[in-house]
Amino acid sequence: MFVKLFVTTSSDPARFTQGQLAWRQLAGLPGFLGQLGGWGIANPREAVILSLWQDEAAYDRFMAADHDRIYAVAGQTAVRDTSQMTCFLQDRAIAGRQADLGDLVPWLARDERPVAPFMRLVECVVHPGAREAFRHMQATLWNPALTANGVLAGVFGVGTEDPHRFLTATVWASAADHDAYNRNVIPALMRQTDVIGACRAITGRVVHADPDWTVCPA
Repeated sequence: MFVKLFVTTSSDPARFTQGQLAWRQLAGLPGFLGQLGGWGIANPREAVILSLWQDEAAYDRFMAADHDRIYAVAGQTAVRDTSQMTCFLQDRAIAGRQADLGDLVPWLARDERPVAPFMRLVECVVHPGAREAFRHMQATLWNPALTANGVLAGVFGVGTEDPHRFLTATVWASAADHDAYNRNVIPALMRQTDVIGACRAITGRVVHADPDWTVCPA
């Protein structure tokens, strides 16, 4: 799976949200697996969007053939300030209620129970020489803990441009579920692992996913 993380600030969140509806045109494109996004909790003018593709080739075809057309319809340029895009290849799926994020997006759309997804995204840049140890920690400790403590699904990915950059993106049924994990599980994991020592930079974001921004594959 190929994952694009797009983060942008907006001077006019209402207009940006309206423009976001144009990206529903992604639904029928070959290789598109889904999209989730919403406004950051720490910064309510920061939009965070996670899009999923079958592989990098499918994403490249979209960029070459369809991106500019949809972007023009969205009309978000005037209300976007700073923007950052980072791409990742899935290293491991994080299973929960669904096997991976690709399965989760259509499940959210068809589930009859009201779910207001809550997203947590953590980017870690590890020191040279710490890459494999960090991957091992994620596979043997962090991913199993997420699976056992209520995550809906997630992805652990490695940067396409920087192999020392990793993304852990998880989706939760509610802020309360995530807060319980944050309070009851993370402290013990931090004592078991040397995440701080392995990383030279850590950036975390929490996002209330907007259902209107969710795009399911056709």
